[in-house]
Amino acid sequence: MKTPFLLALPILTLMPLAAMAQTQNETVTPTIPETQIAPAPLSSPYEFVSVATSADMFIMEASQMAATKATSPEVKALATDLTNVATQRIEATRAAGQADGVEIAAPAVDGEQQGLLGKLEALDGVDFENAYVEALIYVNQRSIAYYRGFADKGGSLGSFAVESLPPLVAHFETLTGIAAERAGASGAQEPAAVQ
Repeated sequence: MKTPFLLALPILTLMPLAAMAQTQNETVTPTIPETQIAPAPLSSPYEFVSVATSADMFIMEASQMAATKATSPEVKALATDLTNVATQRIEATRAAGQADGVEIAAPAVDGEQQGLLGKLEALDGVDFENAYVEALIYVNQRSIAYYRGFADKGGSLGSFAVESLPPLVAHFETLTGIAAERAGASGAQEPAAVQ
């Protein structure tokens, strides 16, 4: 009778660690090194315009939340800068699309991005700031993959994708640097890179 209890004891002592690890993984948006962000194939120029503008709409909507929910001046300044960049990029995307005869309805976030916005809406202060930066990193990774996937297509949109990649990569590096600084300052574990 004592054997089952002794076998169960190690399992019970490990359960809190497993639960803690699960909680950490649920709150951390997975990131990968910029050099490993593979080009994502797109089926048409319409799809490229749609995914490009939806990412920028996400940035704008999340950054509007940051104006009221963030407490750090650094995060508030980041939100203002990113809103300006996203607004300009939406205009440039739509202009390149029009030059190629590709137009879409008003830009809108996709379902996954809407889910991220819902999670951000429920947070405030430092929790919001950390989740905001992580969400921006994730959306930026997707953007890099889509822009790389469309960069060889030619036309105004292909040229726009090529010209937009260096700033997107620079934003990715800035965001991952901010995330690392914030993790170091709080003593929290940095997001693990997925390889």
